[in-house]
Amino acid sequence: MMSKETTAKRTYGYSPNYAVAPGETLSEVIESLCMTQKEFATKTGLTEQTIIRILKGAQPITFETANRLEMVTGIPAKIWNKLEKQYCEELNKI
Repeated sequence: MMSKETTAKRTYGYSPNYAVAPGETLSEVIESLCMTQKEFATKTGLTEQTIIRILKGAQPITFETANRLEMVTGIPAKIWNKLEKQYCEELNKI
């Protein structure tokens, strides 16, 4: 039997070399809501072009946009903001 002092803990770091745009998550959410991009844009009060740019990762999700996404998806704005922050941080690592 090993004591706590002699047991070594192994930790493995995971550092991906890619970044997933929050638009990919948004795309899945829109699909799960059975909405078209146009319908989603209308419900959020954003333009369809804005939604398309977010989905492609060409436009960031701002705090205001996150609030609009929350109203339609039910996913808290802080989650959208966190996804955007993590995406930006990963892009800076690459």
